[in-house]
Amino acid sequence: MNKFIQKFSNAVKNNKSYLCVGLDTDYNLIPFKTQNIYKSVLKFNRNIIDATKDLVCCYKINSAFYEAYGIDGIKALQKTVEIIKDVPVILDAKRSDIGNSAKFYAKFGFEIINADAMTVIPYMGIDTIDVFRNYKEKFVFIVAISSNPGAKDFQEFPSKKNPIYLKIMKKCKSTDKYKNTGYVVGATYPEKIRYLREKGFKETFLIPGIGAQKGDAEKSIKYAFMRKGTGIFNISRSIIYQADKKNYFESVRQKAKQYQMMLSVE
Repeated sequence: MNKFIQKFSNAVKNNKSYLCVGLDTDYNLIPFKTQNIYKSVLKFNRNIIDATKDLVCCYKINSAFYEAYGIDGIKALQKTVEIIKDVPVILDAKRSDIGNSAKFYAKFGFEIINADAMTVIPYMGIDTIDVFRNYKEKFVFIVAISSNPGAKDFQEFPSKKNPIYLKIMKKCKSTDKYKNTGYVVGATYPEKIRYLREKGFKETFLIPGIGAQKGDAEKSIKYAFMRKGTGIFNISRSIIYQADKKNYFESVRQKAKQYQMMLSVE
């Protein structure tokens, strides 16, 4: 079995959860930080992980929050992945380029950072996606329907009845020789989750947008598990940033627990 799928399945079984905590750590928002970016980010992440690791099915780390701080950020990213260990890590890097360049993006994510999965923008074509999918033991999430308001500007082109995201997903599905492909579908568009399940897409959906983006949790959860489908529900800001500074990481745990209970899908 694919290593990402195995780790994910074990985490779901052990933690009874489809919650993914997003470690999108903004140095400017970290409480109790020092001027040492590396140490501040790493300490914050370690505390978040300690508070939530028994409540999640995986962690998602947005590479941008670490790349912005240069070598200190990259070091913190690497070390954070090391700390997590037995729970799968999705590197949300949304890479896309021609094959010769894509192989270095894939090497960075899968070999240097050692992520279990990566997000990929599909618009450069299947040959570029396969650079990532050829890491047979890793997993790739194709961005199909993003959670932002402007998603419909291009992703529904040329029409809602014949959207480009559906064509992309069909092509990705038909070329998924190692069965290590999933899709990003935002909870801000829950009816599209239902639509895709009805179209026969049973693959794992990475579903952002519950929490700060106010996606529809009830519908997204219901539709994600239709027809033997599986969903990974990423929540970042609503969990890792809390107002209670006195009991900060206990507040993080309690918020994560609320979502874990919501996402304890049988």
